[in-house]
Amino acid sequence: MWAPCLWNEWTSLNDEISFRSFAIITDDPPKEVEIMGHDRCPIFIKEELINEWLIPASSGVSEIYEILNQKEAVKFNYHWG
Repeated sequence: MWAPCLWNEWTSLNDEISFRSFAIITDDPPKEVEIMGHDRCPIFIKEELINEWLIPASSGVSEIYEILNQKEAVKFNYHWG
């Protein structure tokens, strides 16, 4: 599974503070995840779209959204411990 993420490195204007941030892109959960009490779920994109996601300069905003809309269908399993 390939999860699309965003990251950034931020530095304050005086260069005293610097940190890296990371976020996984989520969407509304499927029913089996919602039942477990989660209101968000990671998106997984199709393997053939990885390069388009990793090299966004070659794509416009609408193409990036289209990658996210073509998410991989995933069936989650769970059991109560």
